[in-house]
Amino acid sequence: MNKKRLALFSIAVVISLFLTSFASAQNIVDDVKKFWQGFIEVLNVILGPILGTSVVSGQAQGDIFFAKLFIFLIILAVVWAVLDAIPPFNEYVWIIAVLSIGVSLLSTRFLATPGWVETILLPYNAFAVTLTAFLPLLLYFYFVEKTIGPRPTLRKTAWIFAAVVFIGLFVSRYEEIGTIAGAGKFNPVWIYIVTSGICFVFFIFDGTIRRAFVKSEMEAIGAADRTALSAELRRKINQANTDLANGVITATQHRRMLKEFNRRLRRVESF
Repeated sequence: MNKKRLALFSIAVVISLFLTSFASAQNIVDDVKKFWQGFIEVLNVILGPILGTSVVSGQAQGDIFFAKLFIFLIILAVVWAVLDAIPPFNEYVWIIAVLSIGVSLLSTRFLATPGWVETILLPYNAFAVTLTAFLPLLLYFYFVEKTIGPRPTLRKTAWIFAAVVFIGLFVSRYEEIGTIAGAGKFNPVWIYIVTSGICFVFFIFDGTIRRAFVKSEMEAIGAADRTALSAELRRKINQANTDLANGVITATQHRRMLKEFNRRLRRVESF
């Protein structure tokens, strides 16, 4: 009986500690959130009249202030770098500071309407979308060309597989993504079709892409053709073996060099 009471008491203590720690963590999160909200409000009160965000009211004021603040910092950095490279401005730091701050303030202060700010932000949105959408394809391209390497059948199969996957994503996600609020008339899921088309292009021009890689290798080494490039890579392999025997390089360096040279040699001789 005592053991049961002790067990129940222990469980109650553990649950109490868990609930207490959870409540404390929630309070900490709320405190941090309130701190940053207050900090942003203070910045908005101080810098709002300077950056021109005080004329904007409502929920958009915080977004416009945030955007204008970073537009100001970007312009300040660019103007400073340009003036620092132009004589005689670069001889006087105070002139660079005054001109940079003045140009940056004049550039952002009179962007009074949210429409202008949103227009400026559109290229950054396009940059973010392009980068994040293109990065997976870039990584997959590197995987196909560097990992699969000199096996054309596997490379083409990989590109066909990728194209089919993106088409499947388009079909399965079209309705779901198209109903997202704010998506507008353009459905972002069409990016899958564009990416699938790029995969088909890589499939069709697989041989051309490989020849471009080999040509780049020849230009880097200075070889006239594939035969000369192959011979040069074999010489590098022999030289690496000699350097290992003479103690010029370590075993780890030798393995790394042989792996790279053999990979490049297989790629050259795959045609």
